[in-house]
Amino acid sequence: MSQKSRGIYSLLSNTFFYSFVQKVMSATIFREKIVKKYIKKTDAKVLDIGCGPAEILNSFPKIKYYGYDINPIYINSAKKKFNNRGKMK
Repeated sequence: MSQKSRGIYSLLSNTFFYSFVQKVMSATIFREKIVKKYIKKTDAKVLDIGCGPAEILNSFPKIKYYGYDINPIYINSAKKKFNNRGKMK
């Protein structure tokens, strides 16, 4: 599967810009609300398809997290930031 990489998409490939857009659009706050509402157990397993840089991990308690994204830049960023807190591919 290929990812669009021209125009605005090239900007969104930058994890800093992607995160900034997520915060401006209130996606970060929305994710936090969803996590607080639905993830109650610390032994939960979460599969995140299209995880981006996996910033949702900031909201999760200790869980088993599996993140997948087609953008290797996002995956590498998530691995650097969250180390062994989840499995990202």
